[in-house]
Order: sequence, then structure tokens, then C-alpha cells
Amino acid sequence: MEAARLLAAASRAAERFNEWMMGDLEMEVLSVRDGEVKLLIRQGCACSLDFSLKEEVESAFRDEGLEVEAIVEGWDVEESGYRVTVRVKG
Repeated sequence: MEAARLLAAASRAAERFNEWMMGDLEMEVLSVRDGEVKLLIRQGCACSLDFSLKEEVESAFRDEGLEVEAIVEGWDVEESGYRVTVRVKG
């Protein structure tokens, strides 16, 4: 998939994710390169996560027609958010 189309789909997926999370979490697209999307997901509240971040990210991209695998790399202390890599399958 070409980078411009992937960036547009990733941006729409981020908007959808942010609507679902209603401010508790906020997804930001950091980069798109070679079929991978780098994300930062900031936590806007002190609430515990009672769902799978991986599954929610994948679901947002699936709603944009993309089959992906999300890899939650962990918490980035400097950015105060979760680093996530999304790889487009196929």
C-alpha cells in the first residue's frame, strides 16, 4: 500500500480510536514508512486499562479496511505514552 493512502487510513483510524476512547486515551500517528505505522497513545486519565490496547488499535484500522498486526512496544517515559507499531498484512 502506498504511503499516502496508508497515512490517510491511519489518520482516520486514529480519529475513530480517539472517539471510542472519549479522551481517556489519544492516538497520534508519528510516522508511516514501508507498510508500518508508528503510533503514540497517550493516557489522558489515571484510570486503569480494562481492555486490550492491541485489539482496540487493530479494530480501528480494521474499520478502515486494513488487516494489520499491532505491536504494543511499551510505555515511553519521555513522551508519556504507549509506543505502538502497526504492520499492514498482505
